[in-house]
Amino acid sequence: MGKRAQTKDKEAKSSTQREAVTEQVEHVELAVSKKQKKKTQSHEKNSKQKSDAIEPQSSSTTAAPTLMSLRKRLRDIKRLLTKDVPEEVRTTKEKELVDVEELISQLKEKQAQSERERKFQTKYRMVRFFEKKKATRRAKQAARKLKALEESKASSSELKAARKTLLERQGDVLYVTHFPRDRPYVSLFPAEDTAESQKQRNEVRASILAEHRSEHL
Repeated sequence: MGKRAQTKDKEAKSSTQREAVTEQVEHVELAVSKKQKKKTQSHEKNSKQKSDAIEPQSSSTTAAPTLMSLRKRLRDIKRLLTKDVPEEVRTTKEKELVDVEELISQLKEKQAQSERERKFQTKYRMVRFFEKKKATRRAKQAARKLKALEESKASSSELKAARKTLLERQGDVLYVTHFPRDRPYVSLFPAEDTAESQKQRNEVRASILAEHRSEHL
């Protein structure tokens, strides 16, 4: 009995020692893992900071010039030309001055056109919406009529007239959808028409149809 008790005591002590060693190993592994994770996060953070520091520079070099930046450049060139500079530098800067002034003019015109488009788009949005619906409906009706005439083997004169009507209705749809957005919209179906409105409408319509035909040649 005494030997068995001693054996059990030894086994219990051995088990306790193994558990203690295992716990120490796990503790060390956990500490090492945390240290490596912290080191990896620090490396990623530094890489991101470097990337963020580089990206603004690359984007600024490819960004389109703004009106403010061009005006500043123009002032800098004019200020430089007031000084005593070599003739070669002066010639180069005078050419650059002309280029910058042209860019400013183009950018101002572009901004003005965008503003006009927004203004007229808002003003005539509902008119164009309803006229587009009406023009589309009329075009579909003309297409159905032509199909019916073809199926009934109508006379050539009737088919010719129907095809002409369909082309006119399709032209109405193009007129509404392709009317220049930077100018006041001239109604396709006005309650009261004038000679001037008819003239403008015909000119715009002819221009739209000509462009459409050239695109589909």
